[in-house]
Amino acid sequence: MMTEELVTIGRYADPVDARLAFNRLEEEGIEARLSGEESVGVLVGLSPSLALVELNVRAADAERALDILNQPPPREEIPEAEPETEDTPLADDPRTLVTRAHRAALLGLIVPLLLEPYATYLLLRYLLLPESKVPPELDQELSGKLTLTIAANVLGLLRDVVAVLLLGYFLLQLGKLLLGIA
Repeated sequence: MMTEELVTIGRYADPVDARLAFNRLEEEGIEARLSGEESVGVLVGLSPSLALVELNVRAADAERALDILNQPPPREEIPEAEPETEDTPLADDPRTLVTRAHRAALLGLIVPLLLEPYATYLLLRYLLLPESKVPPELDQELSGKLTLTIAANVLGLLRDVVAVLLLGYFLLQLGKLLLGIA
């Protein structure tokens, strides 16, 4: 790789920062070498001067490399995610709908009042899919998961209804007590 004399152009306490700088130089065609990357994990917590990753380049490339590293990194355009629409395959994928409903129903047993409506919505979307979108073999494959999902969702919904009724009863009794109504 490099046979010329190497010079250190940067020292980094974080190996990720060192790797990012290394990658920027490599993208610009400058050969670079990192040293001490392995020791940072071992020496963490000791003196910061012991746990440094050094970025080295050829002496002839040092000035250009420093110029590149002193410039802000180029901004890359990040494409925006496309929202799920009726045209998106995942929006009506039976397996995805059942899996999401299953997760929401099971988590809804732990977190009351939040996830059961979402699980119910997903289950209704699955149940209202045209038969052409749910082949019989897939319907058989998902039937066990679907049964468990419906049961968990019904239990969660019942628990929520009972909790709301008890809260309403408690508030009614509290109101009677505060107003002095027997």
